[in-house]
Amino acid sequence: MHKGAHMKRLKSAAQRGFTLIEIMVAMSLLTVIVVGLLASLNQAQRALRASGAQTDTLENGRAFLGLLGREIQEVVMFPEGVSNALRFASLQRSGDYMTQKVPGSSVNRTNRLESFCFTTRNRDNANWKVTFYDFRKSDYTDRQVVAIYRTERQFPYRNATNDLFSLQRDFLSWRYGAQGFTNEFTKILDGVVHLKFYAYDQNGSIIPQWITPNGLGYFFTNQVVVSTSQLPATVEVELGILDPDVLRRVKAIDDLTAIQSYIEDRSGNVQIFRQRINIPSGP
Repeated sequence: MHKGAHMKRLKSAAQRGFTLIEIMVAMSLLTVIVVGLLASLNQAQRALRASGAQTDTLENGRAFLGLLGREIQEVVMFPEGVSNALRFASLQRSGDYMTQKVPGSSVNRTNRLESFCFTTRNRDNANWKVTFYDFRKSDYTDRQVVAIYRTERQFPYRNATNDLFSLQRDFLSWRYGAQGFTNEFTKILDGVVHLKFYAYDQNGSIIPQWITPNGLGYFFTNQVVVSTSQLPATVEVELGILDPDVLRRVKAIDDLTAIQSYIEDRSGNVQIFRQRINIPSGP
């Protein structure tokens, strides 16, 4: 009786156990589930990182346009007695440009970079103030991507003509070494591939851009053309910024041809901003 009962218990235990095949199937299912969960978590992590990078880029662009917009709204003209000086703004149109392929279109997007400066009144005293937004020329020739720098100078009214003439002359040398002139220029925004300005009159018609450049290659509004000797009613700014991941990759590449080829295929990684700024003192 005792031996039979023992054998019966062994048989019952064997029936309740798992076979090797069942264990392998269970482990395979668990492996598939774990791999699926890891893939889902990895995808969620990628989405969060991409969203964070895009948020950083968008916030930088909005902050820059907000700063520029507030300053441009305060633009004023020098009195007509101030000659040989910029009356409202100067703009340098670079002869270089970069194109990017647009998926699904045969038309390429053209990126251009422009320097910009304008005059305002200092609220603390009776002086005039000239504000510059510029980029380093060597950054563009080396990487096709630039950082935007800002600087400003104050000029008493009685010395405006002579000082501004010197300012125009010095501006050309400043822009080639903007990054090195820490006392003059402050870095505002990095990863810029496109910066362009358009001026419009009170009827919404675009004002022809400065036709006759001065000897330094810059265009000033006090030219003989009547339409450029007055303040515009609005100024439209176009800004293009590379995504942070793409910018880091560009900075890691040493060959200019490779950089151009890489950026050319990354039009989807350029965040485009456009803002039209009203000038209350416009015509």
